[in-house]
Amino acid sequence: MANLYFDGPEFLPSVVPFLGVGIGYSQIETTLNSLGPDAVTGFKADGNEFAYQGTVGLTYNFAENYALNLGYRYAATTKSDNFGSNFQAHMVNAGVVYHFDRGNYK
Repeated sequence: MANLYFDGPEFLPSVVPFLGVGIGYSQIETTLNSLGPDAVTGFKADGNEFAYQGTVGLTYNFAENYALNLGYRYAATTKSDNFGSNFQAHMVNAGVVYHFDRGNYK
């Protein structure tokens, strides 16, 4: 997936918002295994689909070379299975960032 990110201006001391978008190609595999009253039911489907995502979050620069970030990401694909639905994921992520050359950052 190819991504493009934008770091906004600080709106509080050391707090920077960011936005991101991405597009790409994804391989999706769906598997269902179930025990029914009469038999075992199994289903498997896979395919390759166009994928996209959007990200929004905040970065807190708490030291010269260190930062914390908290973000939300929505990722999805185009139609990907025999049931007519698409893959969708809502993710919240947190991370620690180390800036190797803070003097030239931004």
